Amino acid sequence: MVWLAALIIGIVDAVVLYLFELVGIDGTAWLWNDVLGTDEYRWRVFPVAVVLGLVLTAVYKLVKVKRVRETSGDLLEELQDPPSTLASIGAVLLIGAVSLLAGASLGPEASLMAFSAGFGAFLAAKMKAGSDKQVLVLASVGALLVAFVHSVLLVLIPLLILWQSWKRSGQKFKVRPVLIILLAGVVAYGTIYGIRLLTGAPGVGLIPALPELAPRDFAIAALLGFVSGLLALTLNFLVKMFSQTSLTVVKAKYPGSDWVFGAVAGLALAFLYYAGSPVVQFSGKIGSEMLVENAAQFTAIALIGFILIKLIATAWSDGTGYRGGLVFPSVFIGIALGLLFTQLFPQFGGSGAIIGAIAGMLTAVIGSPVMAAVFLIAALPFSLWPIAACAIVGTLIFSFLLKRIQKKKPA
Repeated sequence: MVWLAALIIGIVDAVVLYLFELVGIDGTAWLWNDVLGTDEYRWRVFPVAVVLGLVLTAVYKLVKVKRVRETSGDLLEELQDPPSTLASIGAVLLIGAVSLLAGASLGPEASLMAFSAGFGAFLAAKMKAGSDKQVLVLASVGALLVAFVHSVLLVLIPLLILWQSWKRSGQKFKVRPVLIILLAGVVAYGTIYGIRLLTGAPGVGLIPALPELAPRDFAIAALLGFVSGLLALTLNFLVKMFSQTSLTVVKAKYPGSDWVFGAVAGLALAFLYYAGSPVVQFSGKIGSEMLVENAAQFTAIALIGFILIKLIATAWSDGTGYRGGLVFPSVFIGIALGLLFTQLFPQFGGSGAIIGAIAGMLTAVIGSPVMAAVFLIAALPFSLWPIAACAIVGTLIFSFLLKRIQKKKPA
């Protein structure tokens, strides 16, 4: 039965990913731009963001889930306590989809991660898997990641988590759980490949095509990885600040406070989008492509503005109850940082700066250099792996120095 569950997981995770992308990413651009015309009439972002902020509030009330919670931005956070009933799993997907449609400056991966972990836990309960529950949860997470990045290499992440769990509990290596996780990943890969083939829909690429490398790019990647650590630290600080402020506000209950909060959250997001132009809107996927395609048109001041506004919009979205992840926004910020470096130092710019900044941001956001390395290896072509490694080193140096500074602070 566990093997059947792994097969079902691979198929369902891939299908849900495709549908969620269709609604949450493509659907957002269609709703805001094609239907409501906010790209042509920029003032419309204000009523649209406010109304959709209220719709999100209504969804939270409908499913009886608290909108604001303390958040760490950890991509694997939901593994600790996944939803395990169909109602709770459905609520996760509904809130995540509406959050993206409401304009959240976040990616789809966090909601999908919660769904995948919950679906694995649900099947484990239904099939009375017992001690195999953890394996099915990890198999589901791995299947989702494989479909998301379209690389079977992503099963290494749940396998690393499983190995760490065995190490902590003193268990010996077992082949069977590894094969179950691999089966789910391979089935997910085949399913998403078949869906893309049948529909003609491209995969949601994390990193756009970039120029060829030069020898200097290795050192530049390490430098930008270091700087990215500072930006990721800033993002984390802003997320916690907005989250704590939101928690304080929602605790001060008064009639209609939930609706006022939803409207204000949408209004603030609209101000940021209006100031930053369509480039900074939504998850960052389309914005990343716009940055690369129109790099020559953006001045250094514009790029600095994009970085700052995206940082604030992403942290505001996460801190005020829009559900989503930080991967796509981090890629956007990394690309903008790399292009800024190229603007300031044209003789040193290029792929090294952009890949260095992206890899540095992802390493800091994911929180584990090993898992970030796996993620980047799967997302990048082989020729860019050494550049990503240099960026990870730069980010680790930043993290090391930060810890040293924090230890020296007086208690």
